[in-house]
Amino acid sequence: MNVTTMFIRLLLLIPALILLVLVLKKAKRAKQAQDRLVQGLTGDASGNWYRINVTRPEQFSKKFKLLGFEARGLLINAPGQIQIVAELPTGERIDRYISKDQLKTQWLGNSGLGSANMHWFSVGTGAQTLIISTDTGFNAIQSREATADLCRKIDPQFQLPATATADFALEKNPASLAVVLGFFGLLLLAFIDGIVLNKNELVNLGKHLYGTPLVPLCALPCYWWLSRRQVPSREALVLTMLLGLALSAAYIPTLKRLDQLLATEGTKAIAYRLGANGSFEAISPETPKLNFSHQKEYWAQFKEGSTHYFDLTHGPLGLWQLDHSRLDQEVEQYYEKHPAARAGSR
Repeated sequence: MNVTTMFIRLLLLIPALILLVLVLKKAKRAKQAQDRLVQGLTGDASGNWYRINVTRPEQFSKKFKLLGFEARGLLINAPGQIQIVAELPTGERIDRYISKDQLKTQWLGNSGLGSANMHWFSVGTGAQTLIISTDTGFNAIQSREATADLCRKIDPQFQLPATATADFALEKNPASLAVVLGFFGLLLLAFIDGIVLNKNELVNLGKHLYGTPLVPLCALPCYWWLSRRQVPSREALVLTMLLGLALSAAYIPTLKRLDQLLATEGTKAIAYRLGANGSFEAISPETPKLNFSHQKEYWAQFKEGSTHYFDLTHGPLGLWQLDHSRLDQEVEQYYEKHPAARAGSR
């Protein structure tokens, strides 16, 4: 890795590091505020309380935010009512009492980016609505179960939906199942056609090289689509990432096969001039260079500057693909007759 490449990577890491520091600082301040509330508990409130994340509806609906909650607070579960206390970053204090017969509990679950990978339920109505998730720290995996348990404790009559009582089953949702099948289908395409069936070696990717890092972004609409079809945010995000990886794996094999199919002239024998150590310069300037330095013992039998023909496919997508099946046979025959040369090539 040269100095320039290392410098560019460090520059790209700086925004991520700044964002991480901001998130950790904000989370630490929220935790300190929550601990102050715990220390201030007295009387009956000191016995039946729970650490929670709390946010108001307008903040919850925002998709992009440093933290998924406005504050870390406490929920105090009394016989006839609940009390929710929290200290917002602005210094404003939430201290709200809601009677048990006015909870109007609604399970929101883990839906969309606004949920920040946690499971939520709401209590109250209108301007008094608060949205709550059990505080499990940065361990979002426990959020569903812990939040569902808290919901049962404060409102035993509320009927939790099936999505709150069990982990999401990918195979039972048509949308998530389709993405899983698409993921494995793309991997099979990348392996079977890219490695097993299509033996052509890609010599030059050309302008399509710049599309390689952009290919995973093509999977982003999948997140929106899954979220609209009742797939929880966490599972939708993971499936979208896996689909992006599969698209990346299938990108070059698909381009190779497509360019072959569209190449009207098919495979052509193109003349090259032998250089030093198995390198080749094309006689035609638009044809890419070839390098067979790993077989330099074989090419050493030919005079430097001699002309050789290689089978290449060049389609409308601009790829250059080398069919080296004929060459492999000739090289193998040479090494069978000269076993010492084979040992030298290793």
